[in-house]
Amino acid sequence: LSVQDRRDARWVGTATHLVLSSVPLDRPVTVEGVLATVKRLVQAGAIPGPAAGRIPVDGIVGFFRTPLGRMALDPENRVYREWAFTMRVPAQELAGLAEGGSVLAEPVVVQGVADLVILTPTGAVVVDFKTDRAPEDPLCEARSLYSNQVLLYARAVELILESKVKARWIWFL
Repeated sequence: LSVQDRRDARWVGTATHLVLSSVPLDRPVTVEGVLATVKRLVQAGAIPGPAAGRIPVDGIVGFFRTPLGRMALDPENRVYREWAFTMRVPAQELAGLAEGGSVLAEPVVVQGVADLVILTPTGAVVVDFKTDRAPEDPLCEARSLYSNQVLLYARAVELILESKVKARWIWFL
């Protein structure tokens, strides 16, 4: 990919995440509702017009029609979108996630933003949305990176929100 293509992909990804964090969850998520959210964000200057047309509206609506998406719409559950966290993790825990390098004896500060955390009465569910294509090879580097990312999000949920994580998802829109 060219530098411009990568930049455009980042804009679309950022815009898509903004829509996911802004679409109302107090009613079913529809194409009309997502488009209204996109329009509102474009008018507010939060999303550039060219990126708005490339947001995967059908993918967003499709997600909320799944059992996992309906879980986010369930008023019995507490939902965190774009949940920012900072935590200290023993370096030994992170050693398995990174290749090479030496293990430090002290804790490492990890900051992140989990796209979606759903706290249910039976435990938490962590969802990380991706706007790129799902890798064909289940052992590819990108899939491994994404898995490690979700593991860190789950660890943060357990430490900070004190909720056992019962499921972790990487959701390709």
